[in-house]
Amino acid sequence: MKLIKQQQGLTFISIVIILGLIAFFSLMIMKISPHYMESYKVKRGVDSLSEISGIEQESTKRIKSLLQKRWDIEDIPLDTVHTRNKDQVKVKKEGGVIKVTVEYEKRFNIMSNLDGVAVFKFENEMK
Repeated sequence: MKLIKQQQGLTFISIVIILGLIAFFSLMIMKISPHYMESYKVKRGVDSLSEISGIEQESTKRIKSLLQKRWDIEDIPLDTVHTRNKDQVKVKKEGGVIKVTVEYEKRFNIMSNLDGVAVFKFENEMK
């Protein structure tokens, strides 16, 4: 019977560990979620190109311009993704099919000297 009375809940150390884990995962969510929300805006801009009528006749330069205007409206910072960076935004026209590829990485500080990297890639084919 004494053993049951001695086991009456969490110790102080286990409470501190649980609170530390909750704080750690809360910090990770607060640091990572803005970058994923920003990536949804980038993807929405890429996907919205297929809604434009007559996009097939536009030049690749004009398509990049339309994409950049969408991102300006969505208030996406230029350091995230920019159409002038040829490595990030690629527009290819082949046989009546337009393929838009956006590939970029986002680096962010988690705490002190610990950084995180998120890599995003979106593609849209329009016929």
